[in-house]
Amino acid sequence: MQKIQPIFVDSIPSTNEAVKALARDGAPEGVLMIARAQTHGYGRLDRAFFSPPDTGLYMSLLLRPSFPTEKAHLLTHAAALAVMRAVREVSERDARIKWVNDVYVDGKKAAGILVESALAKDGTLSYAVLGIGVNLFTPTVGFPPHLSHVTALFPSERGGEYTALRDALVRGILFHFSALYDAFPATDFLGEYKENMLLLGKEVLVYDALTDREKKGVGKAATAIDVTDDGALLVAYGDGRREALSAGEVTLKEA
Repeated sequence: MQKIQPIFVDSIPSTNEAVKALARDGAPEGVLMIARAQTHGYGRLDRAFFSPPDTGLYMSLLLRPSFPTEKAHLLTHAAALAVMRAVREVSERDARIKWVNDVYVDGKKAAGILVESALAKDGTLSYAVLGIGVNLFTPTVGFPPHLSHVTALFPSERGGEYTALRDALVRGILFHFSALYDAFPATDFLGEYKENMLLLGKEVLVYDALTDREKKGVGKAATAIDVTDDGALLVAYGDGRREALSAGEVTLKEA
């Protein structure tokens, strides 16, 4: 990875949108934007990412990958693993990965990853923007009711350490992600990714990407049994059919 060039801002609509604009203007790999707050942060399927001031890490990193386009989707897996490692080191909590892009602590979501990329005219990758959001503290007013499935890494009493804890997490994420990124297209890390997954061996509900939970789609019951060499989640349905999921939504089935 090229040298990191940090940009710190107090508040911005979205760090990913800002870094994508810089990428289109020719900014080099390594540009890193970190905001204290986002007013329109978002994740997969355009879901809003709650980003109040001084309670989370909101960062986006510009990448200029040189490896084959078909490997680009594995940047999400690499980033999830890097975030998991850094969360464990900084918070000393047992973080796990929920396929494909979330990091959970104590059964609740603590971090999310979103990779957005663009192709050049010749079909190669022009750029990829790696967006990462981590809940460091529970906001004073609490999380909104629709976010009952999320949690924060640290107790609110440590709010005075916001900058120190955030920056330690950034350093850890960059350290681990850089090593994984520089090794591409090798994806040996998928073994560790799989070993630390939250879903394997458990009953799940599989949602179609176009009829997800917000659109009241009906999830199909399955068991998560493996992660393929291409990073897909292999599930088995009750009728014996197996499917390798590369997109869509998977949640733990409630007892």
